[in-house]
Amino acid sequence: MPDGLLSGRDARAGPPRGACPATRGHPSRQRGFPRPTSSSRRLVSGRERECAVTRQHDVAAIRASDARARELAVSQFDLPVALVAGAGSGKTATLVARVIVWAMGPGFTAAEQALSAGGFPPTRIEQAAANTLDRILAITFTEKATLEMSERITDVLACLARGDAPPPWVPIERLPRDQGARGARARALLDAVDHLHVETIHGFCHRLLADHALKAGLHPRFEVDAEGNQTAEILDDLLAEWVRRAFSDPVDEAAVALAGRGIGPEEIHEVLEVLLRSSVRPEELREDKIPRDRLVKRLHETADVVDDLLAFARPLVPIKSLRTMTALVEELDALRALLRMASPPEEILEGLAATPFERIEKTLDTWRKGDFVKTIHKACDEDVLEKVRRDARSLHSTLKHLRLLDPEGLRALQDVIAPIYEELMDRRHGRGLLNFDELLHGAARLLREHTEVASALRRDLDQLLVDEVQDTDPVQYDIIGRIALEGPADERPGLLVVGDPKQSIYGFRGADLAAYEDFLERIRAEKGSVASLQVNFRSTPAILREVERLVDPTMVRKPGLQPGFEVLIPAKEDSAEAETLEVEHWVSWSRSPTGNNYTKTSQTAAASIEAEGILRELLRLRTEEGIDWRDVGILTRTAAQQEPFLAVLREAGIPYQVENDKGWYRRREIVEATAFVSTIFDPRDQLSLITWLRSPVVGLPDAALVPLWQRGFPARVASLVAPSTTAFAALDALIEEVAAQLPGDLHAGGPLPEWSGLLRESLRRLARARADAMKLPAGRFVALIRDLFPLECLEAARPLGEHRIANLARFFRLLREALAEGADSPLQLLARFRGSVQKKEEASEAAPGDVTRDAVRVLTIHKAKGLDFEVVFLPGLAKKDRGRAPEDAVLRHDRGTPAEWCLRGMPSLDFDRLSERQRRREGAERVRTFYVAVTRAKRKLVLAGPWPALDRSLSEPSWEPSFAHLLGHRRGGLPDPLPDQDPTEPRQFAAEDRVGFFLIHDTQSAPDRGSLEATETTETPAKDIENAWAARQAARAAANSRMALSLILRPSEAPDDEDEDVERLRSKIADTDQAMRLGTLVHRALEIWNFEADPATESEGVARRVLEGIAASSPLADMF
Repeated sequence: MPDGLLSGRDARAGPPRGACPATRGHPSRQRGFPRPTSSSRRLVSGRERECAVTRQHDVAAIRASDARARELAVSQFDLPVALVAGAGSGKTATLVARVIVWAMGPGFTAAEQALSAGGFPPTRIEQAAANTLDRILAITFTEKATLEMSERITDVLACLARGDAPPPWVPIERLPRDQGARGARARALLDAVDHLHVETIHGFCHRLLADHALKAGLHPRFEVDAEGNQTAEILDDLLAEWVRRAFSDPVDEAAVALAGRGIGPEEIHEVLEVLLRSSVRPEELREDKIPRDRLVKRLHETADVVDDLLAFARPLVPIKSLRTMTALVEELDALRALLRMASPPEEILEGLAATPFERIEKTLDTWRKGDFVKTIHKACDEDVLEKVRRDARSLHSTLKHLRLLDPEGLRALQDVIAPIYEELMDRRHGRGLLNFDELLHGAARLLREHTEVASALRRDLDQLLVDEVQDTDPVQYDIIGRIALEGPADERPGLLVVGDPKQSIYGFRGADLAAYEDFLERIRAEKGSVASLQVNFRSTPAILREVERLVDPTMVRKPGLQPGFEVLIPAKEDSAEAETLEVEHWVSWSRSPTGNNYTKTSQTAAASIEAEGILRELLRLRTEEGIDWRDVGILTRTAAQQEPFLAVLREAGIPYQVENDKGWYRRREIVEATAFVSTIFDPRDQLSLITWLRSPVVGLPDAALVPLWQRGFPARVASLVAPSTTAFAALDALIEEVAAQLPGDLHAGGPLPEWSGLLRESLRRLARARADAMKLPAGRFVALIRDLFPLECLEAARPLGEHRIANLARFFRLLREALAEGADSPLQLLARFRGSVQKKEEASEAAPGDVTRDAVRVLTIHKAKGLDFEVVFLPGLAKKDRGRAPEDAVLRHDRGTPAEWCLRGMPSLDFDRLSERQRRREGAERVRTFYVAVTRAKRKLVLAGPWPALDRSLSEPSWEPSFAHLLGHRRGGLPDPLPDQDPTEPRQFAAEDRVGFFLIHDTQSAPDRGSLEATETTETPAKDIENAWAARQAARAAANSRMALSLILRPSEAPDDEDEDVERLRSKIADTDQAMRLGTLVHRALEIWNFEADPATESEGVARRVLEGIAASSPLADMF
């Protein structure tokens, strides 16, 4: 715990003064933000508070049930078994135990009998072992899980082959009793272990389709375009062809119309990728997604809802205290009249878009949350108000959706992309390319249409095991079911599926809880067994009790949407000697300017407070408990939350490892860098040219694209292979002609008068880069282009700037190495980069600084699934899901049903209804993600965030926008964080059942720990921590000198020496904020630079103009 509460904290007692009211009373539930409270209330022990008592469970019964479930896994081989394996319950061990017991026992015996029946001598133990393993198939979710399971099976066989006892989770009574026979079988199986099939579902489907390619209707030599490289090449070619056709004379009017809407080749490229990933059929793009008859019906349905609200609101008009009701009824009348007009529906949509209906919007936003004034509550029954709430919610979302409908624009976009998409699919089919989704669909179709293939597969298998089944989509359930749940009973393999619906957090990949529940029902219908594993081998009892308090109230069963919570029982009971806190709740609030109160805390301020607290606790854990950095995990909801925590680790010199959700190849800076270098090496690549022109490096306005293309700009740029006065003059004239025709104000933030000058200068630098591309050594050439185009400088000014720069550093390093080694031509290398933009197997993002093996892991919760750590920090609890819809998305009610989509912000007619369903699923998944996060810790869990002000009753958990709001549902409530103490010091304000509650805030220096009554610490550790803290402060400048901006100032004459440049910049940059400001100033300088003027004179003028807006005390002033 930070700020002085570092050691000797007694979980059995709290500070002598404070308050601990019931949940409804504490200030975080009052309107406004918390304020100091009276000192008349006392801290009550958690064991005395009835509301905090964990539910009583029949632990003995749960343990017995768990034991029976594990016994089923190693004994029931003829009927299907499904295990619901709670977090940390040892599901992988259970799967491995089944493989070992079957292979060492009944499976091996059956193989020996089959060999004897076939006339082979019974002494062929090696062949029996190979046949046994050949008939086992284990399917896992990831390649990592495949490797882990294979290794664990091999380790157990090796243990048995040596004559050692198996691990405790492998029941020795299920193995051959004779030790000699047991060792012989184990040795034979170990020698034949490569016959065991442990693979991902995609690997299995690939093998199945490869064996039956012709029956599946596939190219005999089909291949999985796993990284999307070949598909990207085809798509690039198609779009380049389309650009040449569409923007040449005569121009394609549809393409020009789309360009006028801001939809150019890059946006069309993104749309096509989304359609391909979503397995949209080409013929679907020919469908009218906003048909007139259905649109009219939708408008009338909306008018019916308005009628219902009018019937509710009109009788309330005479009530004097409801003064706004008259205006509301008038607007509702106008809205109803508009919706029921006999005009074409397109005109009604235009009317909706043009009319604000401000009173309706404001009222609906209140009513949909169930917030009604007291007068309405008195006048109406609760049943009536509940219906009004539903109607208000429906009308609120429907109006928003109807205003986005653009039938003409959506049809135009579909008309443009449909032929491109059809040709894309045809060319992919001709080359035998499949993506992962097509692989699954192909395998399911093969088993469905060719029953003899499914029958043969069943006869070849004795046991089928499936791990992480909760993350499976309906197509995969169909494949598994056709193998193990269909056909003659004596032909089916034994089936064991293991998963935990409470940890289903991959809905965005197609995981479907409704399909999971249907599959379990199929298992029950086939007389199979469904049981639960609830004994947890990971976390301490105190952590598991707090998990129950946190999650049980929010994880309420809803069929097809949310499983019910199941308690986790610790494998070991509490240690009587343990006195330290094992769970800590940190409330991160900012102090008011006066320092004697607390004020509303932004997420940015809270992240800073939490980062400092985490650093202090890490120093304590390292100093007092000797913890290894690798045993610590910092988990965040999104990668964007990680920077404050990386900053303090970096500054303190603590090694860390970052794993982000977004693949390296899909980072915007990598996409733009790839396009930029491709423009150098491939002058004909118009798509890359457009991407480069629109990037921040050039900043060409979209409005200039079409007129430039109409005047032959791409061809002129393609011919610009070296500096040429004649070519430059022609391009300058063309650019000025276009610039003269465009309005001066092309940017929402103001005019960009110098875009044409920046474009001219960029083209001159491009010509120089092309001329030197094959002349200079690899290192010098890469350094040249980094000097010519300030990619890194601009990226430094964006959020997570250092990591963006580290990503670019990796890109340029790979480019330099490829050019130096000659392994790839530049075009081949760039094709590989472009093809990896939508890579399925994500690459971890580059991290600045040194990363050693012993490093703190900083990763998202999704990346942490399947991992555990001794200590887990879960900061950023207040991070909200904004619910912003993506510009491009495809949704279906079920596989095979018509698609609804939103393309470039233009939705189809019923997209909102599927979006609402998707939001409900995401809300339920948020609860499960919280469960995954809090079950990663072995011995200590820290949850940090500002407790929000809740001026409403608690919402349905699936609608809560953040983990902090879910925390408000905690059983037993939350103690009051504001007893009558001076808020200048962080402190512990409550403790119960080894769970501590702490208030932390922004502080300028290490607190006086001796003044905190809850702290008991020895002098030496405290001194060490203070020294470490001081060292951290002293290291700030040195750490920030490793900022990515150092790359911008790299001298081209020493391209491979990076350390010297870092040292040169070290004295100029004092903190991260300077890097952000510097990026902004450089961008502004580029906007106003006159590239035709004398550079020396212009640099002085630009610097003077830029610095006019900077205070004289700014630390940036000295840098010019």
